[in-house]
Amino acid sequence: MFELKQQFNYKYFFFPLLILFVGSCVFNVIQRQLYEEHIQELNYSARLASSVPEIKMGITPEEVIKIVELPPDETVITDGETIFRWSAVYHVGALTKFIYQPNAVGSYWLIVRFDRNGKAAKVSANAE
Repeated sequence: MFELKQQFNYKYFFFPLLILFVGSCVFNVIQRQLYEEHIQELNYSARLASSVPEIKMGITPEEVIKIVELPPDETVITDGETIFRWSAVYHVGALTKFIYQPNAVGSYWLIVRFDRNGKAAKVSANAE
C-alpha cells in the first residue's frame, strides 16, 4: 500500500506567530505612549501645585505667570476682574484624548483672581 506522507506547511505555523508578535509590539508602543502622556500630565500638575505657596495676595498678573512659569490656559475678564486658569486636563496627550475622552475629574487646576487694581485677590487650587 502507499503511505500518506504529509509535509509540514510552515506558513500555517509562522503566520499566526507573526500576527501575535506584531500585535504585541503595537500594543506595547501604545501602552508606552499612554504612560508618557500620563507622566507629562502629572509633571504639569506638579508644577502647578508647587507654585501655589509662592503666589501671594497683591502680586501682579506678570508676577503670577513668572512664578507658575506657564501662560494661563484661560483668561477671563469680567467687570474689571481678571481670572487666570491653569488646568492639567488641557495638557492631556492626543492618544489619551482619542482612547479615554478625558474630563476634568482627577485633573489638577489652579485659578488666580485679580481685582480691579490688577492685584491677586484669591488663589484656588485643587484636584477635580
